[in-house]
Amino acid sequence: MQFIEPWAVIAAMAIYGVIIGSIGVYAYKVSERRSLEDFFLMGRLLGPVVGAFTMVYTLLSGFTFFGMAGLAYITGLGEPVMFSALVIMFAILLFVFGPKLWYLSKLYRYITPGDYLDDRLQSKFTRVLATIIFLIYMVFALAAQMEAVGAAFTAMTGGALPYWSGCVALAILLIILAAIGGFRGVVWTDFIQGVFILGMLWVALFWLLVSMGGPAKAFGAIAATEPIYLQLPGPFNFYSPTAWFSLTCMYTIYMWVHPSMMQRIFALRNPRSLRLFAALICVVTIATVLPVGLIGVLGRLHFRFAPFSPQCDEVFPLLVLKLLPPWFALLIICGAMAAIVTTADSFILTTSSLLIKDCWLAFRPQISEAKAVLASRLLIVLLTIIAYLISLPRGLIIAAMKGLADTFLTAGLVAPIGLALYLKRINKVGAIAGMLAGVIVNTALTIGPAEFNVFAQLPPLQTYPVVYGLIASAVVTLILSYLTKPVPRETLKRHLLE
Repeated sequence: MQFIEPWAVIAAMAIYGVIIGSIGVYAYKVSERRSLEDFFLMGRLLGPVVGAFTMVYTLLSGFTFFGMAGLAYITGLGEPVMFSALVIMFAILLFVFGPKLWYLSKLYRYITPGDYLDDRLQSKFTRVLATIIFLIYMVFALAAQMEAVGAAFTAMTGGALPYWSGCVALAILLIILAAIGGFRGVVWTDFIQGVFILGMLWVALFWLLVSMGGPAKAFGAIAATEPIYLQLPGPFNFYSPTAWFSLTCMYTIYMWVHPSMMQRIFALRNPRSLRLFAALICVVTIATVLPVGLIGVLGRLHFRFAPFSPQCDEVFPLLVLKLLPPWFALLIICGAMAAIVTTADSFILTTSSLLIKDCWLAFRPQISEAKAVLASRLLIVLLTIIAYLISLPRGLIIAAMKGLADTFLTAGLVAPIGLALYLKRINKVGAIAGMLAGVIVNTALTIGPAEFNVFAQLPPLQTYPVVYGLIASAVVTLILSYLTKPVPRETLKRHLLE
């Protein structure tokens, strides 16, 4: 197996950086530089096509080139089937909850999810608590993206480029795209990079199949030796009915309360754009996960890694390095970088908006928008440095913390936000208690003593801890909301609940 020369990676990254960075600079030139709404939401002029691409690749991240193919290598074709089903269910949720959320954001000029919670529940504490949950997720998600770039640089060059060099490259791009270009620079580059990623994935799949003698021969060999990888529920019973239920709760529901997702709903130009946005998210996601899943399964013909070992995550780049020319492997590393950038730039911009709007302007409304925009740009630089420092001690701690933080959004925020949209009795007491109950139950079942975890393993309720966190959050939110003082009628009228 031949690795890529370090100079080639550096040259490719330099060209890629100049192209992407120039778009960020151009976005800065055409923006309204003193407007928070323009900096964080592109003036609410986001179209459905660009919106779908930026949403899909914000959520998929470097997982597209590493973890996703590795998961298919371990668990079979159930992986792309599962992702396709999840995104279709998510689109249905978007059709249900999206229009009202968009209308309220347009009417009352929401920029962050905290704006909605504060306005609906009349509670700044609720706003801050939700923002803390969002921030815990965002910080470790950003560090995980930097870790992925560093690992890619090291893996593709055989260790010739150090881990930190990839982290630094990503940090520089984030500052150019998010701090300078704002939301406009982020979504424009997300769209361009998304088209590039999609093209690379399908070219890689067809080229790999040709090198293996064609689809019939390649998948015929897998069917003859390891047919379980082409069937459901797959190896380890990984896609059992209870697993599907858990994953649906954790990811389908979690996606629509993701702060970057909510901001993209706020940024869409009209309700018609929202409907097309939801449909296109399905198309783009399925077109992405299908080739990646197939490539991961094809890796079974060439590698024998221990299940769930770190090498499984590298099956895609290793397969390309083994069977395809080095120059194409260089394009793949550019695609991986693009996938990571599309996530990291969105996350860091959203994190900045949460801190500026929910933790500063909410308590100091007299601050001018011009000062707030400048503070947002400087904060992005600071957050990038913090994410870089967190990513340096690479390893399982970041992965474990990100995995736990992922579940916080579902367990802590789905029920209070979703119920508040349609039930007029939901109030700040119920929402605060529901957020805390969801996070506590989920955390206790995930990392607590063994006796806590017994409940989550009892058949027929055997499922992931996040499901019980979600249930606890919903029950507590409902009970305490109905036992305590209701929200004023004026607020309910503002939110179309009376």
